[in-house]
Amino acid sequence: ADLKEAADKLDVYLQVRPGAYVLDYNWVVPGVVEAINPANGVITVRYEDRRNEYGPSTLGKIGPRPADFFPALVLYDPDRLRDLAASDPVAFVKLALEADLENRLAYKDLKATVTRLLGEKGWARWWKDAREQLKRDPLLGMSAGSQPTFRLLRQADRYEDRLRRRFDRAEEPAEKLRRTLDYLDE
Repeated sequence: ADLKEAADKLDVYLQVRPGAYVLDYNWVVPGVVEAINPANGVITVRYEDRRNEYGPSTLGKIGPRPADFFPALVLYDPDRLRDLAASDPVAFVKLALEADLENRLAYKDLKATVTRLLGEKGWARWWKDAREQLKRDPLLGMSAGSQPTFRLLRQADRYEDRLRRRFDRAEEPAEKLRRTLDYLDE
């Protein structure tokens, strides 16, 4: 047990460095490593406006997160997310989805994050441009309606294939016509 515990601690020390992101489930938000004291092994982590220290005996409380951990980027590197949102809305939403345990993202949460980054007018402009791109991505599922829920798909499913299945499932000719006209409206 001592060897495994030592290996686990070493693994954490190898993954964290100043600027790295970590999670401690005692905190609501992710943290960013500010410093590591090589003399005593104490790691100083900032959680928004507070700090906490982790030594060798409390190191097991934190879990390192990747450099693109979405919740941490929102807090500590919003410029990087602004650039991503502007240049590649699909990658932005996928990054947000990957941070969620269920790989789901509600419209209201997406709107809150984008509004935090770009402002209310920025959100309206971003959503207008991003909506079609998001709808057409083969690895993104987007529910119907004005406030959709997004999810990551396990395998690619082209937008046109999804439309074709909906068309084929429509029983009434009027419904098939409506779906065709909706598609042509896009």
